[in-house]
Amino acid sequence: MKKFRNWIFCKKGMKKALELDNDIIIKFDGDNQHLPDDIPKFKTKLINEDFDLIKGNRFLISEFSEPMPNLKILGNLITTNLKKIVSGNYKISDPNNGF
Repeated sequence: MKKFRNWIFCKKGMKKALELDNDIIIKFDGDNQHLPDDIPKFKTKLINEDFDLIKGNRFLISEFSEPMPNLKILGNLITTNLKKIVSGNYKISDPNNGF
């Protein structure tokens, strides 16, 4: 239920950001898995390389990756592959990450 509640607040925040006519929306989780210092890097990529979407990957830098229980690894693997199939984008590597 907590994750669903978080999604409701995220959706409200994005809706408000769009109402305020923002050009860029950056969303990241507040559970200390993401570094606020990375926000300018995302913004620079979005602007300079004309991307529509940038998605973080919590597995690329091992020093920031906390050990994940086996069941969660399996669930992440299944949902990642389903999202690849549904989106047709096979470059997705961590779609469950919030950054």
